[in-house]
Amino acid sequence: MTTASSPSPVPIVLLDEDAASLAAAHPPRWVHPSKRLAASVGHGGDPPSGRVVAARWAPRGLPERPAVALGAALDRVAGVPGFFDDDGTAPADEAHWYLNFADPELFAFHAGPLLAQDELQVLEHPLLASVREACCARGIEARTVDARGRATPWTVAGVERRCRVATEPDATAGRPAGLYGNRFARADEDAVRRAVVPLAPPVRTRILAMAAPPGGHGGYGEDEIARILETATSGFAAALDAGRLEASPPARTIVHGGLWGCGAFGGDPVLMLLAQMLAAALVGLDGLVLHGGDERGEAAGHEARRAFADLVRDLGDRPDPGGIAGRVAGLGRVWGESDGN
Repeated sequence: MTTASSPSPVPIVLLDEDAASLAAAHPPRWVHPSKRLAASVGHGGDPPSGRVVAARWAPRGLPERPAVALGAALDRVAGVPGFFDDDGTAPADEAHWYLNFADPELFAFHAGPLLAQDELQVLEHPLLASVREACCARGIEARTVDARGRATPWTVAGVERRCRVATEPDATAGRPAGLYGNRFARADEDAVRRAVVPLAPPVRTRILAMAAPPGGHGGYGEDEIARILETATSGFAAALDAGRLEASPPARTIVHGGLWGCGAFGGDPVLMLLAQMLAAALVGLDGLVLHGGDERGEAAGHEARRAFADLVRDLGDRPDPGGIAGRVAGLGRVWGESDGN
């Protein structure tokens, strides 16, 4: 198994819970009627099984050198169309982590009207809401950043994906503009009901929650890029370390990422995909799967790969990580606009 470049740290918060007991003691508190309806359709069946292991990890700086030569790391990056859809078919000895585009408050807005990526993921994996409710009940700080704004990512393993919620436009299903974001709250009951498909049996998933930078203006500065790289590095290293908490540590660790921070926060897709590719090399992930989402995201993925190859050509396979941010800043990427979700 590939390892991070530094000794494995102890998480600063660790919850190791029986899934059924956690769900019973700390059920989700769906507030918006559309969320309650979707939950009633998608969350039936037997109580959840197994154990849920949730951990909050301390911030990390950039390692002294990349764990994997940059040229080799590019071969470990796969671009795929569409959005996340964990179907449980990964090999048993691989740990696949799905990125949660987290708010600084972990899973905080799942109960309300919005259905952006974070809220959608919690609706499909209701035990994520139970993790937050348990933290709040016990006085545990459920945050993905610390008081200085540094990344404190969370890993949550063993959560069941109980349903699939279709958000793409489909006029025949009563959602001509789709259900993503703020459209979910405006949809009629029939459209919501038809969009939710229970999964029987549920799929057991691993979630990696790390907050994207909350927006900016103009060109990306070197300090901004360094913080983005440190956040992604902290998150991906946490995924590696979380595997060591499992009874049977995985042989390979793979993170599924995508247009992280490119919706409501207006992040530049090329830069944010490039940052994930660089972070994967810095910590030594066995694989990074970048989900393009739509045609815009797929095009950004191709451009990010070209930019990564240019960095390898200019900096070599083992550059000083401290100098990468300056080189990336030279690409001239600029902040975009929020998509309103």
